[in-house]
Amino acid sequence: MDFINGGQALLEEISSMIEQMRQTLYYGANREIIRLFWNIGHRISADILNNKRSGPRMLTDRTALVQSILLTFHHFPKTQSFRSSSGK
Repeated sequence: MDFINGGQALLEEISSMIEQMRQTLYYGANREIIRLFWNIGHRISADILNNKRSGPRMLTDRTALVQSILLTFHHFPKTQSFRSSSGK
């Protein structure tokens, strides 16, 4: 493809803009997933404190609840967060 009057520079600038947006999306998605899990933990803790529950049964019940919630995220990577194309 023949670029006339600085077309190559324009292409590189647009490519850079796309890569910057991709990075922003990766970091934003990770941040929101972390916020979601923090809120889930906070909500479960509040439930435990409000009901003054403790012991193995309560822990088993809450573990089962969290596991069922996590199953809704089966399309997300299980052992790592989103990664950029550069691996960062």
